[in-house]
Amino acid sequence: MTFAPDFIDLDWSEYYWYDVACKESQARLFEFSAVTWAQLEASCKKQPEAWRERLAYVLGVGDAQREVPLLVRLVVDSSREVSLTARESLRCIEASTVLTVARSNPARCGLTIVAASELTSINDLLRSVYEAQGVPC
Repeated sequence: MTFAPDFIDLDWSEYYWYDVACKESQARLFEFSAVTWAQLEASCKKQPEAWRERLAYVLGVGDAQREVPLLVRLVVDSSREVSLTARESLRCIEASTVLTVARSNPARCGLTIVAASELTSINDLLRSVYEAQGVPC
């Protein structure tokens, strides 16, 4: 399967998106192979902000190993709206799982190994990523 951004359609109304389409998009994400997921990650920043916000909304219920690093990037590298949605999705994942993923994949989460080893909360994770990016939190 090759990545195609149309699994999130911006033409869907907001009502349809939240009632039906978000579940369909989640189901499509679950089917992504490792290659398709890598293509998603690589092209994510090129997508419109509204698309990224919808992506952030559907993440957080699947494979944490894949989703946590992407959500962290969406928090840091996006508009306020996308960042808030990504934070909400991160908080839907068990905190211990988020921290385990960040510690085992620090580079994918934008962290140094030392910073990852010192994490005690999701807030620590986000603060550390912001600091690493030179962004005030």
